[in-house]
Amino acid sequence: MPYFPALFSGLSSVTMANTAGGLLYGLGNNRRVLGMAALTYTGGQPTDVGYYELDGTMQLVRKKDAGTLETIKRKFAIPQKVVTIDESSILIVDDKGRRWRLPLGHEAYTSLTNQAALRICREVATERDLFNCQGTFYELPAENADGYAKIRPVSSHNLRINDYASYRGLLVMTGIDL
Repeated sequence: MPYFPALFSGLSSVTMANTAGGLLYGLGNNRRVLGMAALTYTGGQPTDVGYYELDGTMQLVRKKDAGTLETIKRKFAIPQKVVTIDESSILIVDDKGRRWRLPLGHEAYTSLTNQAALRICREVATERDLFNCQGTFYELPAENADGYAKIRPVSSHNLRINDYASYRGLLVMTGIDL
């Protein structure tokens, strides 16, 4: 399984307690910007920082837009209890009730996953999800393509990736050292 440290340079290690991150959302209505509800984590506790937009020239600009900020925080919050972590593996139960097991990563991922501090799954291309679990990114096909039965590992890492999304053909991630 490949490991790409250069791709992830600047991102925070999973063991860091003080990081900056945020929730991402590609804004609609032909605005062509990526909205971010920015957060900082100090000792594992999140604090709201404000609302930012990433434009087509890759400039991150602070904006005053309380409505969009609240929409991102409400509609794109990281879901809780998506996976079950036990002492030997990760348990996933799909929509059909089938059970799947994946390997554990660094122990720091367990509490971060249970706190919903890390995005687990997100669609990054039409009917293609990127599933980030315990330090490994997996390609996760849509459920109509048999979902977890066809899961494939893409890359392993030791990063504290708060959120990720596709934007203008790029994969954008949040989670950097403070």
